[in-house]
Amino acid sequence: MMGSKVEFKNNTPAVLRRVEKGEYETFKHAGRSLAKEIKKSIRHRSDPSKTAEPGETPFQHQPGFFKRAVWVVYDDLPTSILVGFRKSKVGHVAATHEHGLMEDVDLPSGMIIRTKYPERPIVAPALERNLGRFHRDWRAALT
Repeated sequence: MMGSKVEFKNNTPAVLRRVEKGEYETFKHAGRSLAKEIKKSIRHRSDPSKTAEPGETPFQHQPGFFKRAVWVVYDDLPTSILVGFRKSKVGHVAATHEHGLMEDVDLPSGMIIRTKYPERPIVAPALERNLGRFHRDWRAALT
């Protein structure tokens, strides 16, 4: 005759504490490292007549103009972190670079000119380059 005994232990509180601690550390680190990656990807060019090609990261013509505007806001840690450019520093310039712009300009003569400003994304490529690492960091925080 054979016998066995099974005992279950409820680890739910310990697991939830580990998840909360991992969330806090991982999300905070991800926000800071994404901001660093964004700053690193911005290139300086002193000649204002030269612009980046559409689809490439834009140049900054004044040293530190875009880099000083990168901001990380821990809105509701650990679930919400905002990384981007402060409107008070760069206005709509960063948003126009990131998403492009299609605009109709009304001329005094009654003509309408449609202008298109091509996308030169900054934040989205930085996030894509680091997404795999963020996943690995999150997985490692739970083990």
